[in-house]
Amino acid sequence: LHVRSRRQRQMCIRDSSMEVKIYNDEVQKHITHTIRGKVAFALGDGHCLRRSIGKTEFMSPGEVVQQLQRKCLAMIKERKVMQIESDIGWYLGIAYPNPAWLQLQTSVQNHTDVYAGNNELQLWAIIAKKPMISLNAYTGVATLYKPDLRHLPTIHNDLAQLHNNLMDEYGKLPGYVLYNNINHYNAIIQPVSYTHLRAH
Repeated sequence: LHVRSRRQRQMCIRDSSMEVKIYNDEVQKHITHTIRGKVAFALGDGHCLRRSIGKTEFMSPGEVVQQLQRKCLAMIKERKVMQIESDIGWYLGIAYPNPAWLQLQTSVQNHTDVYAGNNELQLWAIIAKKPMISLNAYTGVATLYKPDLRHLPTIHNDLAQLHNNLMDEYGKLPGYVLYNNINHYNAIIQPVSYTHLRAH
């Protein structure tokens, strides 16, 4: 492994033995009070974002991979790309993943050095037809991914205002994941009964 990749993998795996920590008070408040959510740990095997999306959607990470695969196959056929990623090679990689990824289970490790990131969050927003937000546990900023091929991620500091604006625009709660500012994602689970909740 490349030294940087090995270090990232070690940190991602090391995180798996620790509780999820949120170092930013505003993010903690937003999760606890605004959206009344809870953070759910995702295994640190390189699939943490796929696992986190699965937990937020109440599906296995393998099902997430399958949906990403189907969408990329359709986009390749229709010759469409997202503004965030124009390299057809990326879409081919998602359209033809490692076959073992299609069977990923929630709590079973399956190590990979092929991490998911911004592109997958943007693509998931399009698939789910709802905004996705990555909250940074250290800096407190939110990165917004809208369900639009032409959208580029945007950074936001006022979490409650962003939440309310998205509720007004889409009429449903966005999906949330928590990023640790290094290389690991965890899920933010929201109670079904609060799907139409606005920040006060």
